Amino acid sequence: NPDGTMNENAGFLKGLKVDEAREKIAKKLADEGLVVKVEELEHEIPVCWRCKTPVEFIHMKEYFLKQLEFKDEVLKVADKMIFRPKEHKIRLETWIKSLAMDWPISRTRFYGTEIPVWRCSKCGHVILAEPGKYVRPWRDPPPVDKCPNCGAPKEEIIGETRTFDTWFDSSISVLYITGWLDDREASLRALEHSLRPQGYDIIRTWLYYTILRVWLLTGKPPFRWVRITGMGLDEKGRAMHKSLGNIIYPMPYIEKYGADAFRYWAAASGRLGSDYRWSENLVKTGQLFATKLINIARFISSFRNYGEDFKLREIDKAMIKYATKVAAEIAKSYEELDVFEPIQKIYDLAWNVFASNYLETVKPRAYGKYGFSEAEVRGAHYTLHRVFKLILKLLAPIMPFVTDYIWRHLYSPGKSIHTEVLTTEDLKYEEGNEDLVKLLIKVNSAVWKYKKENNMKLSDELPAVLYIPAEGGAIAEDIKALHKVSKVIAGTPDEWDVALADGIYLKLLSKSS
Repeated sequence: NPDGTMNENAGFLKGLKVDEAREKIAKKLADEGLVVKVEELEHEIPVCWRCKTPVEFIHMKEYFLKQLEFKDEVLKVADKMIFRPKEHKIRLETWIKSLAMDWPISRTRFYGTEIPVWRCSKCGHVILAEPGKYVRPWRDPPPVDKCPNCGAPKEEIIGETRTFDTWFDSSISVLYITGWLDDREASLRALEHSLRPQGYDIIRTWLYYTILRVWLLTGKPPFRWVRITGMGLDEKGRAMHKSLGNIIYPMPYIEKYGADAFRYWAAASGRLGSDYRWSENLVKTGQLFATKLINIARFISSFRNYGEDFKLREIDKAMIKYATKVAAEIAKSYEELDVFEPIQKIYDLAWNVFASNYLETVKPRAYGKYGFSEAEVRGAHYTLHRVFKLILKLLAPIMPFVTDYIWRHLYSPGKSIHTEVLTTEDLKYEEGNEDLVKLLIKVNSAVWKYKKENNMKLSDELPAVLYIPAEGGAIAEDIKALHKVSKVIAGTPDEWDVALADGIYLKLLSKSS
């Protein structure tokens, strides 16, 4: 029966609930001596996903939307859309190919979008509501005085009490948003440039039903791009559910660490299409990164942003070459609708390469120390500004607030960074050898490690000859100024006192020498 009890076909079990009927059957079998063996078995049963109550399926007549005859056409429509990541398109295709029945679109629920029909109780004729008018058939009178088919009076016309499947109306939300009912041409133009961001868990529902319904109504794909994300997990790797009490609400963390820090976590917590796990430590990292950018900006603000009359040293050219190459990789990832790879590369470029190595290396020159020419000093200023501006532009989509704040104060008062675009100059630089940056990092790490192990400050003078690989000759003077060594020689010595790393050696000098 519709109320979940056994019907007249169940004989002596009529009127009982399923559990009650099972108990009565078992008792009757035992009473009649028909039970041979009793054992406990564990098996899977359908349950309510919220309260875990066992679910019993009852056969009922429902409204259906045809879909089986359109499977091939829907697959072709899917081919016209760009999926990121590409592998998630396979989930959609597998689901479509597995469909074995049409879509039941009616539900027996208290809440939902009403099905706008009335039915004649005499002949079964269906009467539709007037187009464009929202009705509640279970309460509103029918739009006719009698059945147009059999002439039954109005009192015999019964309003539908069921509602639509929730995906039936959400599947055309894109048409509502683009104003399809008001201006179909404008709506279709918008669809050609639209993006659907969603989780992989509703590929077979929201995405599939949207493709089906929009194609049935317009003959067009609903989107140009489909960006599929994973599920948000708690720190233990469990999916977040109210029933588990493990939902993370963002506002307390945004208030504590800032919106940019929270967005940093969202970008850095998982690859596109994969699940992303909550980590407050990663939010803290985002806050530290924002603070680091502010500190870099304060340092660079001490120097003019020269547009001409400067001379670039090889380390400057190498830094620009390195940064533009990374920028090109990041731009490609953005075109793929990915933010995970960009945030990893931007963080490494900004903090590990630019701030910790290049900036520290050119700091003495930027301040006009150690006999560098005025043009070379200005070259350091130019490079600092050029690379930092590029970093801000690359990071702006992920951390929009701190980047815009710095941009307005340092480069363009009154104009937002979000009106900027990546130029050809940002993505390609013909001069310079980017490998010099990698060598610089290697040398710096080796010397800094030696100083720390010998209880020296990083700013202490080091009376020694530092030997670096031969290809590092172009940056020898920059390294000498940074580490305050007596001399830097590009090449392998015949003898040395300390091997700092592969190809990097120290020959210690006495203070008198």
